[in-house]
Amino acid sequence: MEALKQVMSMYKGKGHTVLTMNFTEQNQPVHTILGDNEFEAIREDMLELGVEVNMTAKEEHVPEIERQQRVIKERARAVIQTLPYGSMPKKMRIALIQNVIFWLNNIPKAGQDYSPKDLVWCLCTGT
Repeated sequence: MEALKQVMSMYKGKGHTVLTMNFTEQNQPVHTILGDNEFEAIREDMLELGVEVNMTAKEEHVPEIERQQRVIKERARAVIQTLPYGSMPKKMRIALIQNVIFWLNNIPKAGQDYSPKDLVWCLCTGT
């Protein structure tokens, strides 16, 4: 919740009005919170800030989030295939996933001028 409030205050500080939040890959700023029942706990806090929270029904999936997870898994498997190890310790798998996400956030998507990291950095620093 605190991280979401920080992101929203960064956007508001730049003159943007946050109505809904969407954690999907779009060329738009924060748009809609799509989540499962675990996000129910922040619904009231988000409504106080004027943000809509869109929950999925039980056993329903959010295609945008499923796609993001699939991309992360595909990239991690591609790296694993290049390694000379038969198996990896848990800490090494965690570090691999962190590395994949780091690079996905540092490289702009096709058709975008800025990477996700650049967008957040610009909001934080005001540049």
